[in-house]
Amino acid sequence: MSNKKAMYIRCAIFIIIMALAACAPYHARRKAIKYDATGIASWYGPGFAGRKTACGERYKPMGLTAAHKTLPFGTAVKVTNLENDSSVIVTINDRGPFVRGRIIDLSKGAAKKIGLIATGTAKVKVIALHVKLPKDSVEEFAEKEDFEREIAKKDTDEY
Repeated sequence: MSNKKAMYIRCAIFIIIMALAACAPYHARRKAIKYDATGIASWYGPGFAGRKTACGERYKPMGLTAAHKTLPFGTAVKVTNLENDSSVIVTINDRGPFVRGRIIDLSKGAAKKIGLIATGTAKVKVIALHVKLPKDSVEEFAEKEDFEREIAKKDTDEY
């Protein structure tokens, strides 16, 4: 077979593959996020209750949510207060914090779980979890005593 004919066959195969790929249904897939940072956390004040967050949800002060500058909305993160070693799992649903030196803003409910209310800020470790947490059951999931074991059972390819 001549080089020219082989080139035409390769081009034809490429075009067919591209056409078939274009016909396939598109499924948005979130990639796993690798994020592990240590820094200062703060919490939202009461003046934000009921306001829309950056993702469109209404802010619930006692919910287990947080604001982060870059993590995708819906990302579940484990926040550990390094001063008392308590942890909470929150879902990113807002943008912030907008104070220099801070890496995450927690809801009042999340701040309460890790002992952050009285001090207002604390040094924390934030780790993105690569598990799918249903949006409506994040609070229920995080309240389980054995939440770390539950996380280990989840699919770790996506969050």
